[in-house]
Amino acid sequence: MNKAPPSAKPIDIFKWRFANAEYDCVLAQLSVAGQRRELDSHVAALLECLVREAGEIVAKEKLMLAGWHGATVSDLALNQAMQQLQHTLDDHDGRLITAFANGACRLNAEVIPLFDDLRSVAGSHKTTTIRVGAIKRYVALCLASLSLVAVLWLAKVYLPLSLPTATTHATHATIAVLPFQTSGVDEEQRFVAEGLAEELLNQLTRVPGLQVIGRTSSFTFNQKDTDFASIAQQLGASHLAAGSLQLQGEIFQLSMRLIRAADGTVLWAKTFDARQHELLAVQSEMFSAIRQALNAPPVDDQSARETVHPEAYAFYLRAKQLARVGSEKAYVKAIENYQQALQIDAHYLAAMAGLAGAYRRQAEITQVPVNEGYQRARHMAELALAINPDHASALAELAWVEFNYDHELDKAAQHFQRAVQLNTGNLNFIGNAAVMLHDLGHNDDAIRLSEYVAKYDPLNSRAHANLGLNYLSAGRLDDALAHFHTAVTLSPKRIITHYNIGVVLLLKGEYDAALNEMKRETSDNFRLIGLSLAYQALGLNQEADEALKQLITQYEKDSAFNIAYILAWRGDNDKAFVWLNKAVEYRDPGLSEILVEPLLDKLQRDPRWLIFLRSIDRDPERLAAIKFDVVLPSEQ
Repeated sequence: MNKAPPSAKPIDIFKWRFANAEYDCVLAQLSVAGQRRELDSHVAALLECLVREAGEIVAKEKLMLAGWHGATVSDLALNQAMQQLQHTLDDHDGRLITAFANGACRLNAEVIPLFDDLRSVAGSHKTTTIRVGAIKRYVALCLASLSLVAVLWLAKVYLPLSLPTATTHATHATIAVLPFQTSGVDEEQRFVAEGLAEELLNQLTRVPGLQVIGRTSSFTFNQKDTDFASIAQQLGASHLAAGSLQLQGEIFQLSMRLIRAADGTVLWAKTFDARQHELLAVQSEMFSAIRQALNAPPVDDQSARETVHPEAYAFYLRAKQLARVGSEKAYVKAIENYQQALQIDAHYLAAMAGLAGAYRRQAEITQVPVNEGYQRARHMAELALAINPDHASALAELAWVEFNYDHELDKAAQHFQRAVQLNTGNLNFIGNAAVMLHDLGHNDDAIRLSEYVAKYDPLNSRAHANLGLNYLSAGRLDDALAHFHTAVTLSPKRIITHYNIGVVLLLKGEYDAALNEMKRETSDNFRLIGLSLAYQALGLNQEADEALKQLITQYEKDSAFNIAYILAWRGDNDKAFVWLNKAVEYRDPGLSEILVEPLLDKLQRDPRWLIFLRSIDRDPERLAAIKFDVVLPSEQ
């Protein structure tokens, strides 16, 4: 740890405050919510490094140098130390410390330096608090009272904490749409506010030449907590769209600003007073004004010109946000709201596509029978496409039915490729295209798309999880592990991610660590899958058999494909093929991943393997011939 300069005694009791924690850099003492927490030397050094660089992304190399003083250390050691730090800080949801896939990290909190005794600095006996924004001014006032050594030491501590200048990582404008600040609204109206911001973001993705930061990353930030320059720098955005929504009686007051990050200039701003049925018109005006302020070309897109009943639009916004929650109850409520929107406006195409997606997700999580959920999804997608054959979201939903349920791969690829062409800048479409390419065995293209999504939506847990799967299939185990760790750091409750980390560790031969990860998995069936695999690897055959037996008893029809690769991992090829045929019988969507599932590698030397692949129309030659080309906005 750094020592305080001998002539500056007050520095010996120097402390930092951030969130609900206080940290004494000299004594390496941490308290969280008033309770003392112990840190080992490596973790303490990492915390000090992050505190001094608060709000900025600290590179992996700098963290390793700080924590281990130049000694050779593995990425895994750094990840484990950072996870220990997050645990010590009660940062269970990863909001306080963000860990990025490349090993870099960032402390997301205002850091306040505290002096418990300033008698030799400013002649005061009171505790003084100085906010980061005033640090330079405070240093200027104190410099005359300190020795030269102390001045240099303070400069080292303070100056890195000044806010960075926002930069852009693209030649074109890059915009982030922040969530609306809300005041005086209930939960239902907050859904409307979130929906308005998301729809504005989606409209902007259709603007040629404009890069749009993903929803998950943009919506991570609360405008009350961080200044715009810092938000823009962290997201890599050249511009920010920042709005607010207040409810006064029956009147919504919406304010929106377009801010140039480089100098904080407000390029456009306006406040609207609107009733609920006027919100759609207000959103459209916001979009047009922002596009014009950015000197961007107009959008030529039929779906963007869809006429919508204003009351139906409010139900649609609520439904979309409910569906994003992803729970069984939320899907039921989302479906009700989509249906109410369609009762008001029977030709509301976006609501039809949204309803198709909710039905599909119910089938995928086995909330309803697979056959029932996919058939409902198909019906709604086809209804929308009968009205507009080029509705991007409906095309995407139909493609998923064809891919996962019908196994009509050519049709699925054709429809999804068209959907992406119609909405080239939408990161959700690009990410889903990467998933489909991955399952088709076009993994190089999948990696290209997934890396793009992770770049422009860096705080999106799903983006990092999908990129981790791509790297896992490519045999890039360390890269996969890094992205899985980032995914679970960003979303600690994310299901299947601990399981995926465990699979990587199994393939690396780290069986004890793999078992620990499998035990942490929150999805019941994937925890059983993982335990069976890990126990088998450790030679604990009885425990492995018990986990497999429990999996079959509880999840036979939902996990037939998974059971097949457990048996293949054991080397029991005969039983593995029995369960692969059961997966076909049960129409298990997991079969879509058969070419990229690493735990099936042992089956590939079996002469029955290629015969089986041909029987389900998924042999490598067949899939390689499927045309599915996606041109990214940065490649146009």
